Amino acid sequence: DYEWNSLVKEAGISDDDKRNYRWDYDNRLANALQAQKREGDPDAEGIVWHRVAEVSLLGALGCGAQLVQLVIEELESGDSYDYLVLQATDNAIGFYEK
Repeated sequence: DYEWNSLVKEAGISDDDKRNYRWDYDNRLANALQAQKREGDPDAEGIVWHRVAEVSLLGALGCGAQLVQLVIEELESGDSYDYLVLQATDNAIGFYEK
């Protein structure tokens, strides 16, 4: 089973990341995500977290800031999602921290 956990090595958060970026140092965010309702089979259709939205494929499009802001505004105007998650390269972290 997948487990949200910011404190394990497998999370990929390096010592440099911990010094230079915001991170889930007390695992509070990971614990909250872990507590979210989910269902599905990771080897078949995948796992669906019903209240977690995932944003992907915005890198190098030249309009990422506008798209992220639009997505955030859209998600905040409804009540379908509690969290927004994404994966970013080390070079893009500062962009998403704004």
